[in-house]
Amino acid sequence: MPAPESTGKNFAVTAAVAAVCSLAVSFTAVGLRARREGNQDLERMKHILTVAGLYDPNVPVTRSFTRVEPRLVDLETGAYASEDEFDPTAAVVIPSDDDVAGVEKRERYVRVYLVRDIGRVTQIILPVRGEGWSMLHGFVALDRDLVTVRGFTVYRHEETAGLGAEVDNPKWKARWPGKRIFDAEGKLRFRVAKGAVDAASPEAAYEVDGLSGATLTSEGIGNLMRFWFGDYGFRRYLERLAEKGVDHD
Repeated sequence: MPAPESTGKNFAVTAAVAAVCSLAVSFTAVGLRARREGNQDLERMKHILTVAGLYDPNVPVTRSFTRVEPRLVDLETGAYASEDEFDPTAAVVIPSDDDVAGVEKRERYVRVYLVRDIGRVTQIILPVRGEGWSMLHGFVALDRDLVTVRGFTVYRHEETAGLGAEVDNPKWKARWPGKRIFDAEGKLRFRVAKGAVDAASPEAAYEVDGLSGATLTSEGIGNLMRFWFGDYGFRRYLERLAEKGVDHD
């Protein structure tokens, strides 16, 4: 039978080893989480640069992103908010009749991205999401005129390959630039067509081709645009920009 002192030492050594291992696992988990979050930040920056037409694979993402200014917007007022005002738990439940994008609730504070050229805002990148076959997460690049689309991308989805997943098709995304969201009276006119856009139609300026064989995805894209450019989305923010100027602080 081991001596009591020997047993006590064994327990002490085991406890010490367990403590060291626990600390090592904790530090590793923290390090991996930080690395993962850093990679997610880089991916987000890459998608923002891509939709703005600024991504260059030969230039570090962080360097290209120096042209982009993140700003926090209070969607309830349309005004810019400070980081001190930011409350990640603040959200608005969307009434079912108005929830065309299927988001259920919308955060109060949203980060937008201003692209600047020699201090002048040239594009505003807005995050959007909505339900197609899956939940679609993307960005819309809007011209400083607050009407014209400069780019559109979906960066996360689980749509069906060959159908809804065509949201990733560069040829389809290339049809977005130049499309108009509002008419001269400020009415929201943008829509996703059922099939190809009729270039001779007066509505062509506000329409983008639907995705062949992917009705749910096409409708989802149209609905998320209606939602995020409507009263529960960025409408107040865009109206404030129109009033104060896109370069205002």
